[in-house]
Amino acid sequence: MKHYRARVRSAAKMCPWLFFDVKFDIRDIRTCTCETLERNFQAEMIPWDDDLVWTPDMVVEHGRNFLHENAEPIAAPVNFQSDALDSRWTNKFVEYLMRHYKILVHRNTCYDLYSSPSESIEDFRVRCRDYASQEMSDAFRVVADRYLRRLLQVVESWERAAEASNSDPKETSQIRLEFNRSFLELKERIAAVCLDPEFTASKAVASRSELENLEVKEKLETLERELDLETAQLKQNYRQRVESIDPFPLPLILHQIDIVETAVLWQ
Repeated sequence: MKHYRARVRSAAKMCPWLFFDVKFDIRDIRTCTCETLERNFQAEMIPWDDDLVWTPDMVVEHGRNFLHENAEPIAAPVNFQSDALDSRWTNKFVEYLMRHYKILVHRNTCYDLYSSPSESIEDFRVRCRDYASQEMSDAFRVVADRYLRRLLQVVESWERAAEASNSDPKETSQIRLEFNRSFLELKERIAAVCLDPEFTASKAVASRSELENLEVKEKLETLERELDLETAQLKQNYRQRVESIDPFPLPLILHQIDIVETAVLWQ
């Protein structure tokens, strides 16, 4: 069994730790995981006893290549006999891993998506957001179609009222111009809010004081107000879906564990 000395030494007397370089060959159908992970573990040197196994508070997990980056090889200290116990320590540590160790991934509970073991939570969240983007775009297109139909109904109602009135042609033309301006502004707002889910309204419901028809004015302002409320709620719902992420433990099977190296780390 090889011995290493930590480059950053303790102020107290250096003590021996058992060190395990472990590879996990993860194959899981449910999460579509097919990946090999390498982890390093530093375990307290405990008295040898067939019934004694480490508990999680006695083991420190490190990333791969910990020894290469943080320690240097040394000769085994005089009178320290570890070679004869090599395989027994290995078997005991496999028992610890089977009892206590979990490989965690992340699961989006709304979309039933899983991260890979090596994928960060930030990268997984981006992937969930991309997955939700198409669904959200489809939902916003439905909203846009509905509000555009409501807007056209207001237009048709106003045009019928304008044709039936006996107003002065010049005055009617001016009113029509003002109405068309409001109509186009609201149409563009519907497109901006609904067809670009990342759009954030920079202003409140527009005041339509230029419109003399109070009924039409109220309908347009109500439509715009409802549009903003519904799209804001829709965006909030999708944000919650994207953030519906929980840790998910992968099952660990004996044949997936391979202890590549056992060593003694003096620290």
